[in-house]
Amino acid sequence: KAQIVYTPQDTDKPIYVNAQPISIPINTDMTIKSSAIFYTNTGDQIGVGVIPPKVDEYTAYWAVIGIRNGVNKLRNVKVTATIPDYAKYSELYNVSLGAPIRLLSDNKTIEWYINEVKPYAGLFNKTPEARIQIGIIPNESQVGEILPLLTNIKVTGIDDRTGEVISTTGKDVTTEIFKNDKSNKVIK
Repeated sequence: KAQIVYTPQDTDKPIYVNAQPISIPINTDMTIKSSAIFYTNTGDQIGVGVIPPKVDEYTAYWAVIGIRNGVNKLRNVKVTATIPDYAKYSELYNVSLGAPIRLLSDNKTIEWYINEVKPYAGLFNKTPEARIQIGIIPNESQVGEILPLLTNIKVTGIDDRTGEVISTTGKDVTTEIFKNDKSNKVIK
């Protein structure tokens, strides 16, 4: 039981209010951070091929997907993303947590499954992260364009405290990774 004591200013006689505590569970807040990289933070090249991407030449980037979680543990977390028709999953990947990256039977959808994501992952706990190599060979019709590498990025999981399904989407991963816009667009 909870008790509130209030003493009005015009009297010295307290008023006591007894009540049952109310517990209202809240859903966790989950977000996705998605981007592409070609170089590490220290400048080492980890991508393959030419920058900017060039018509009829192979370039591979690393798509990075990180999950940030709020107050409650998440379970049965599934991340999915679509690979555009002109792009190819090289089957090179690295995950910090969970199952290996799977390419589904349509050959255009990747899936990453994680049993459990801790509360405050990406804040006070390590960010669950997947790095997936995606290659492109641009064609003439793509000259001057920034190309998507992964689209329809979605993550779903079950809030362990409330039992609710939590779902969110991330921004598309594209070739737009450099401050110099000319390095992001397809050239002849």
